[in-house]
Amino acid sequence: MTAAPTIERATTDEAQTIALGASVGRLLRPGDVVALRGDLGAGKTRFVRGVASGLGHSPDHVSSPTYVLMHEYIDPAHSAPPLIHIDAYRLDSAGDLESLGWDVAVEGSAIVVIEWAERIEEALPAHALHITIDHIGEQERRIRIEGPDPWPQRLRDIS
Repeated sequence: MTAAPTIERATTDEAQTIALGASVGRLLRPGDVVALRGDLGAGKTRFVRGVASGLGHSPDHVSSPTYVLMHEYIDPAHSAPPLIHIDAYRLDSAGDLESLGWDVAVEGSAIVVIEWAERIEEALPAHALHITIDHIGEQERRIRIEGPDPWPQRLRDIS
């Protein structure tokens, strides 16, 4: 990833983390890949719930794909782009992504969000948006968002 400006936000509770995810979700377009990093319990899945909401999906349907590795959310009305939610924690290598249909996912019309993206760093496309969630307190989180062009321009309106 080339050096890019970083947006940093602090959230004080789950609702703010979800709201920030929704702000990011509203900026995403088909073909975008979002790489999430953060310790266990940092709020990655909650952030994805917000992304889903921002895209027009029900956040209530979003759950961690830890054991199934991938969830795909399709809007029956087709008013929201498909959302593919991957948890790479249990993957041994980026090669394991092939069995999930990785090539089709990142080259298609879906938006792909990957938790534990650092485990498959070499497979991430150069245009991926990188988001790191850090604990700074029991409920407080620091969320850093960065990406190469065209992300700085697209992210300038983030709330």
